[in-house]
Amino acid sequence: MSSPAEGGDLEALQGEVSRMRDQREVEALKHAYTAALDSGYDLEAIAGLFTADARWIADGFGEHRGRDQIVSFFGRLSRTVIKVRHFATSPQVDLAPDGTTATARWSLLCLCSRRHCQDPEVEVPVVEVGTYRDRLVKVDGRWYFEELSVEVAFSRRVTELVRPPG
Repeated sequence: MSSPAEGGDLEALQGEVSRMRDQREVEALKHAYTAALDSGYDLEAIAGLFTADARWIADGFGEHRGRDQIVSFFGRLSRTVIKVRHFATSPQVDLAPDGTTATARWSLLCLCSRRHCQDPEVEVPVVEVGTYRDRLVKVDGRWYFEELSVEVAFSRRVTELVRPPG
């Protein structure tokens, strides 16, 4: 038979395991998001990551409210920003004590090609660096983005970053 102290230790351990699982699920949500973008803008997958009334905000890309607007935005973006690869690193996930909401911060490195505005056949390689700031909510045991915000600190054409030899 266990003592009350041992029972309390078990409850504390179960709570910690639950919080660790939630943190990993939040991280998996971000990875699912970047994978959906990087695989050619999988619009169905993107839709499944956001709440119905979510917000998506990014410097230089505007603000989009609601799952339908977010998906529509990415459908349009897929025609001009192509060959995308996102690296979301250094996660800092803060779970609310009740385990139903969270905030997360990520470092972002995005490598992509954009269609040239005057000649869509020309692809312009671009490097972007920034920070993701997310608000998340857990609904029926699953995490969703309630708000995904991107602060773009640096965006340059690769040709602006590389000096020719000599």
